[in-house]
Amino acid sequence: MRFFSSNDKSNKPSVARSSLAAAAIALTSANVVAAGCSGVKSGQACITLCNIDTGIYIPFPKLISGISLPSFGLNFNPSKGSVLASAPATKVSLDVSDAAWLKSLGPLTKVEIIGVGGQIGVGPTGGSSVASIALPDYVNSKGILLDGVTTFDITNQAFNPTNAAGAAALFKALTLGSGTIPVGLSGYADTKIQIDALLDAKICARFVEVNVNSTLTGLGGLSQTTITSTPKLAGGSASSGLQLGVDLSIVNPSNINLALNTDVSLALAYQGSTIGSVVLSNFSLGQGTNKYSASAFLFPDSKNAAAVTAAGNLISNFVTGTSSGVSVGSGSAKNLPILDSALGALNISQTLPGAAGTPLLSNGVVYVSTLSDGSDGNVPFLAFSSKVFGFNPFEIPVAITTIKTSILFENTPCLTIDTTFNNYTIPSKGSAQTPLFTVKLPNSVDGPSQCTSDLLNALLSSPSITVDTVSTLTIAVGGYSIAFPYKQNGLVINIDFDTVPQ
Repeated sequence: MRFFSSNDKSNKPSVARSSLAAAAIALTSANVVAAGCSGVKSGQACITLCNIDTGIYIPFPKLISGISLPSFGLNFNPSKGSVLASAPATKVSLDVSDAAWLKSLGPLTKVEIIGVGGQIGVGPTGGSSVASIALPDYVNSKGILLDGVTTFDITNQAFNPTNAAGAAALFKALTLGSGTIPVGLSGYADTKIQIDALLDAKICARFVEVNVNSTLTGLGGLSQTTITSTPKLAGGSASSGLQLGVDLSIVNPSNINLALNTDVSLALAYQGSTIGSVVLSNFSLGQGTNKYSASAFLFPDSKNAAAVTAAGNLISNFVTGTSSGVSVGSGSAKNLPILDSALGALNISQTLPGAAGTPLLSNGVVYVSTLSDGSDGNVPFLAFSSKVFGFNPFEIPVAITTIKTSILFENTPCLTIDTTFNNYTIPSKGSAQTPLFTVKLPNSVDGPSQCTSDLLNALLSSPSITVDTVSTLTIAVGGYSIAFPYKQNGLVINIDFDTVPQ
């Protein structure tokens, strides 16, 4: 870790340089003077007036004994491949117990660190740094007594990964980890110091060796994520599937702020299969509670039968008002491959709420025509056709393209429907009657089945009856079609003889 300080541009009079140099030379056995503070050794520092370029090496190993990061932020620029780091109110602990040369300068009431700069090496504790944070040549701090803590702000400074694999592993540890995550800060530091005994003189201690441990708080795998409202159907296309608008709350328990400035895409899985994705546009994450309007895309691989079935089951649960347990994870951030390891390891369990559960089918009418009464020697045969009202629970118009239904009467299949509509669209949150379609009667050579006879007798004795249905419905939105199973009990149908509409 290296902090470089700028030249002192103060116009105030300063103590004679020779008196400071003489005091320092008298207290060191090194007595090495070099231009530009070159040749520093481990455990030494280069002491000089900040506005001259010649220094004296003296032992000074403990000036910085600790660094605390109350808050840490990264702001990514994917298009440029750059990252800026911020760490407001960074706390630096000082220890000048080995700096006897300071006390030789006269009675001291205060030693202030008034500026820092350079680079902080960041990495796992006990290991090499994997990235560096470059600081400006001069960062104001708030001063400190002889021993204690000083604070300064790191604001939008370059964060440079020096080991891509190591930096990716560090991001993964911080993303998945909960509670305190240790990080190592190492390198060398330069500081600008003002001492009361020297009036307004400022000295620079350069190349002070630093090797301290600090901590950050992990993101906890973003496990505190919840879907806060019933998703809304937003559209559909042949290239991306059905689009749902999803409101999310993500609680960030860490002291880390992230601004990725790009889209994050996470896989959406249900019943063990990936059925689509969840996209967070221009993702950023502050500390505490974050609110998002995300997009979920139901787009299973058409060649994966399990995924197609799972997506249909999810839609079925949604339209019947049943909640579904889904998982979100295995993600990536567009143009930020360094985060792939962290986002790819996410696995967030969620509950997807169902819609209001209003029945999709209602008020059926069965039209009965007698095609043969048996007088010609053939088995008596009745033709059934029907219309039914469909309800659309979604926020945009939806077309029903196919209905495949088994009509159950007293728990026994009696009639079947297998029809395709070319132009049957139901308005948003509305209903519409289907075109006329054929109802198939499961006849046999011996005539109608017992179930069919019972159903006909019930229809003849009452203007309406109640049946159950087991269906597969196919809906189309914006050029994308998806089939889903649908069961409905208590569908009311009415009978109408010999008045089949044209």
